[in-house]
Amino acid sequence: MTAERILVTGATGVLGRRVLPLLAPVMDRCRILVRRPERLGPEAAAAEIRQGDLTRPESIRGCCEGIDTVLHMASHSQAENRGDEEHPGHWEVTARGTEALGAEAARAGVRRFIFLSSIHAIAPAPQAGGVRAMSLYGRAKAAAEERLDHLARLTGMELQILRLSPLYGEPGVGRLPELVCRIARGRLPRLPAGGVRPMVHVADAAALVAAQVRGEGWRKGCFVVAEPGGVDLRALQEEVRERVLARTGRRPPAPPVPLLAWRLLARAGDLLALAGGHPPLDSAMLARLRSELPRAGADAFSSLGFRPQHSLSAALDGLIESCLEPGK
Repeated sequence: MTAERILVTGATGVLGRRVLPLLAPVMDRCRILVRRPERLGPEAAAAEIRQGDLTRPESIRGCCEGIDTVLHMASHSQAENRGDEEHPGHWEVTARGTEALGAEAARAGVRRFIFLSSIHAIAPAPQAGGVRAMSLYGRAKAAAEERLDHLARLTGMELQILRLSPLYGEPGVGRLPELVCRIARGRLPRLPAGGVRPMVHVADAAALVAAQVRGEGWRKGCFVVAEPGGVDLRALQEEVRERVLARTGRRPPAPPVPLLAWRLLARAGDLLALAGGHPPLDSAMLARLRSELPRAGADAFSSLGFRPQHSLSAALDGLIESCLEPGK
């Protein structure tokens, strides 16, 4: 499969920046569709660069001509939306933009399409007091999956959906560094019980994606990219506190807070968000802290023959050290 022509989107994103160097052996057969080419690094030098914007279908017309495999990693920029899962850009880029790209792929006769989705595309389980609706981010990913699946059934295109778990591994990647810092600095009460989160190291996710592009262990279908077992958030809090104690001689405080107080704080956050603010806690965040995300789909690592090389336990010390640096 290494002789195939490959179209890559999302090359300047958090994951894309780590995938691109791993495609070096096939970079001369890559076409990179990018909104801002100046953000590409030197690893893209051998690739064909095509400027385009997924929210402007006319700008991507013909982008899949001569292409065998599409690797679609593009999504609405987290830097631009400050992590806001209700930002309208999610629908414009992820749902409508993916539909436009899928139409181009179908028109050009693309054989394989790899879509980087999210576990947030899976409807969350009912909670006490009602059913939590998916965020706009999750609904956009789900809509993109549905539209690509429809195209694949119509055309015979081989579709692989990789539902990524939240990424971790380095300062600035995902939301875990912020959580670890708040724990390490004693700025977070004892977390409520029940929260188990699937996660994946960004380097393992990038290596898996690159392997699929190269055809190593390739299978069509829907797969969840997550480390085995998930992360118990309360256990994580205690682990961070113990490691900080070992490093500094002090254990960060984590006072217990009744669930009612958590709910009142979350409700206050909801009101602040309605006023245009960015609360540290709202009802959606509290629900995530107390629930286990569903993991519908086959396990990517076992199904695709890939063995993760990293673990949260090994990454924690680096995240804690970054939090405890003077001036941070």
